[in-house]
Amino acid sequence: MPRSFRTCFAFFLLLLASTWGTRAWAQTSIADARSQGNGATVTVEGTVTRALGDFVRLQDASGPTGASALVVRQTSGSFHAAIGDGTIRPGTRLRVTGTLSSFNALLQINEDDLSSYDVQGTASVPTPQDVTLSDLAADGEDYESELVRVTGLSVQGASGTFGADRTYQIVAGATGTTFDFRVQSSDESALGGTTIPRGAFDYTGVVGQFDPQGGTTSGYQLIPIRPSDLSPSRSFSFSRLYALAEEGTGTASVDVRAFNLAAGDAVTVTA
Repeated sequence: MPRSFRTCFAFFLLLLASTWGTRAWAQTSIADARSQGNGATVTVEGTVTRALGDFVRLQDASGPTGASALVVRQTSGSFHAAIGDGTIRPGTRLRVTGTLSSFNALLQINEDDLSSYDVQGTASVPTPQDVTLSDLAADGEDYESELVRVTGLSVQGASGTFGADRTYQIVAGATGTTFDFRVQSSDESALGGTTIPRGAFDYTGVVGQFDPQGGTTSGYQLIPIRPSDLSPSRSFSFSRLYALAEEGTGTASVDVRAFNLAAGDAVTVTA
């Protein structure tokens, strides 16, 4: 074999080994990454909307709703430590490379499937999308892991404090639509042990999914991460919607309760 050929061949092998050891994956949008599905190795960049314990929600401006998002989970390691010390927090610009998998239909980069991450700086947290529970029930996959705002909600059949690892039912007062409201354990949510709102509240937080069948049409949940994801709003309740009394002789009473009023707020009841 001519010496020049041997030299070129050796250089090619060295270049191939170097490239293999430092293989870089082309960056793509989160929407495109999600479309590739389980087993795909992807590099995405976005802004952190929620970060607590073992979990980060990362969002960009791609996707059918004008946003797409992804969960990154690590229970130990440098990424987990960066969440704990505040290096990774809402507003952090983050680039991650890893392999996608699903946990009960929730798409994520999980544990050792996270190959690398780089903090790119900080930015404003994306503006939450205003949606209804009906929107989430109809098109939950389009909103999975994204930051949303839903107003006029209340917790059904519960009072006192929230329990961790428990699913509650919430209802939208305007439509009567119900939806799952999942309070996770302390490795993902700080809501456990906090007071359940009396009356109505607004929710600003992320959407999750738990579907053991692995589908894309059911199992969607609101996943509050921090107590401030719930904002009490002014609301009223009545012991009965109407009462009748005979003209001139009868009387009727209706109990009215007002919730979440600010100091100095006035309430007027007209009969």
